[in-house]
Amino acid sequence: MDNTTVDWNKQLNKAIDWCEANDWTVSYVSTKEDERADPNINTIFLSKRRIPEHQFYILLHEIGHTRLFLRSDYEEYFQRYKNQKRYSTLAYKVLIAEEEVLAWQQGEKVARKQDWFIGTSYQFLKAKQLASYMNWVVARRTKEQILPLLLEESDD
Repeated sequence: MDNTTVDWNKQLNKAIDWCEANDWTVSYVSTKEDERADPNINTIFLSKRRIPEHQFYILLHEIGHTRLFLRSDYEEYFQRYKNQKRYSTLAYKVLIAEEEVLAWQQGEKVARKQDWFIGTSYQFLKAKQLASYMNWVVARRTKEQILPLLLEESDD
């Protein structure tokens, strides 16, 4: 199988069926910025502005988040900085980026287990999405600024 022979709508529907079987609803939003998995209402929001193949890949990523929400240490590990409302700290930003990487990995695991096809553009979309987080992490920071911040935050 290759990208040209895949019915991406069918693939997307299989993933949506998987979500529903795991008590998650998939709903469509108008912007890419609103894509997310909301554990408070067990809903995954996908942009209707993406092509079906990219919707499938983003859905895999959001499925990854749903798997992370189930981790026994999720609240302790990922929420500790979020709850402190210290959004601009380097430690917080790195933790968010780490969660994003893990969500992609978890989504890939589900895809492999379900024998869903992942095409060649998956890595490019994943890289583009993660690059935006990495840019956010180091925004307005030079290498000289990052090390002192790490040392300062280790005192917290």
